Amino acid sequence: DGEHLNEKGIETIHNLPEVGQNLQDHLMIGINMDVNEGFGVDALAGLYPSTVAEYSQGKGPLSSNACGGVAHVHTDVNSDPRPDIQLHMTSVTFATDHGVLLFKNFGVLDKVWP
Repeated sequence: DGEHLNEKGIETIHNLPEVGQNLQDHLMIGINMDVNEGFGVDALAGLYPSTVAEYSQGKGPLSSNACGGVAHVHTDVNSDPRPDIQLHMTSVTFATDHGVLLFKNFGVLDKVWP
């Protein structure tokens, strides 16, 4: 809200009092496992001519968003009946793009990236 921003020395352009009031942390925990050849994501796949041909037929790595499954789960620690945990099952790691983008977008510290 504008008053809080002003307290922090930030000029308010348009006061929207509810913005930022429901800020939630998004904890991410990775579980690594080996997958059979062809089931992982190749970050360079978009450069292969065969990939473009597959995509034009609705097949191949570009026809998927890499998220193999999503689940919304309600736990007993929350009295609100809505789900409080969201699970994403993906076939990517921070190494998928060879450290170019993913680890930076998820806030992984440089000291833990090889």
